[in-house]
Amino acid sequence: ITVLFPKVLVVSLYSYALYVETVDIVFLKDGILWSVGGAISLILYAYGLYTYFQVVRIGCGSPLDFPELCTGLEEDSSFQNEPPQFISERSIQVKSAGTLRYCKKCHCWKPDRSHHCSSCNRCQLKMDHHCPWFAQCVGYRNYKFFIQFLICTVLYSLVNLVISGIDIYDFFKSEKYKEVTILLNVILLGVLALTMFFAVGVFMGFTLYFLFHNMTTIEHYDMVRYRNNLNLINDAYYSLSQQPNSDTMGNAFDLGWKQNWREVMGANWLEWIKPSENQYKRMDYYDNRGLYFDVDNEVLTKLQRNTALQQQLL
Repeated sequence: ITVLFPKVLVVSLYSYALYVETVDIVFLKDGILWSVGGAISLILYAYGLYTYFQVVRIGCGSPLDFPELCTGLEEDSSFQNEPPQFISERSIQVKSAGTLRYCKKCHCWKPDRSHHCSSCNRCQLKMDHHCPWFAQCVGYRNYKFFIQFLICTVLYSLVNLVISGIDIYDFFKSEKYKEVTILLNVILLGVLALTMFFAVGVFMGFTLYFLFHNMTTIEHYDMVRYRNNLNLINDAYYSLSQQPNSDTMGNAFDLGWKQNWREVMGANWLEWIKPSENQYKRMDYYDNRGLYFDVDNEVLTKLQRNTALQQQLL
């Protein structure tokens, strides 16, 4: 039920809004503007539901999709079984103990920004949050569709709000209430559209803020720990020293708002609106798969200086 209910609810709300707008309003009106409004709603309806189910179908992607990350070990044996080279060389995040991150539940190495979801019972790549409206995690692979769905839902709500609002205004202005009773569905549509416009709009605002700063919801609420020495797999050697983190060094993944946007949504406006996964030119098989990420030059320089200093002290 917890998996099926949100899908039925979203489809029902979308479909109810389209039905009331077209059958109870647009079809009863004359004029090209009403027809245009109805056509826009129909396009947004199809686009919104398509991106919704893309979020559900594609998912975040998981470290478990890469056999080379799976050890099959029940304990963290990071020194008997070292992580793959692309993880040890490109990862900058560590656990509080200073070791590269390993999931004892999934028995796999955790790339930067990945987390274990207790609801999905698996690790997710660049996990943002588990969303009950999708019964699915939002993360690396489906984040673009999630953004598109939010923007589409806000626009869909706005169009429905405008159309129902004009219809209600016209009903009272022309004094039709003296002859007929306004349809309850039109009132309900206006209330629903207004509610969804503000509720989803506020959430979309926060989500876009995180997107422009290349920050996940988890990273916003939880400090990210960085490696003390980029040349060592095990940073536990520095357990008595202060661990570099996002609070003291800044967000290592923030590349500037333009690049942050392109990293998720694509390189041009066509990719921004196209409801499909971005196509990347990969220099290496593991590039652009959510296993490691570009790092801000300023933060990277700080980490490299820190590494050089630590190497001198060894």
